[in-house]
Amino acid sequence: MRYAPDAHEIQTVETLSDAERMEYFLIRIAETEEVWSLLERQNIFRHEVNGQWVVPFWPYRHFARTAALEQWQDGAPQGMSLEHFIHPTLQQLIDADLLVEIMPTADRPGCLITPHRLLDILVSMQHAREYRLDAAG
Repeated sequence: MRYAPDAHEIQTVETLSDAERMEYFLIRIAETEEVWSLLERQNIFRHEVNGQWVVPFWPYRHFARTAALEQWQDGAPQGMSLEHFIHPTLQQLIDADLLVEIMPTADRPGCLITPHRLLDILVSMQHAREYRLDAAG
């Protein structure tokens, strides 16, 4: 996994609204074909938000590493291919009744989305070979 945002991009991301962060995430994972999470004791890291268990994801190692250092010290950044994220990771999250949290930081929670909805969006993007947030689902 070799992609990284530049300094200007990192600074810009901090100012994005939730919808813009979601769009940024979708575009970047489609471009790089990789997704980052955190591992804790060989398991994918999850935490509780408003009574619901969620699994955070980022488009770049930099953002996952920063979250681990600032908020979740027990988590280690772990990259995966976009294909692996789509099949089987999202299906496993659906089966486990977990939510996906997009790009949380120490200062603000991430965008919450069901893994089923995210899967629909990503599959639609693959079929259309373009980014579309308004995928059916």
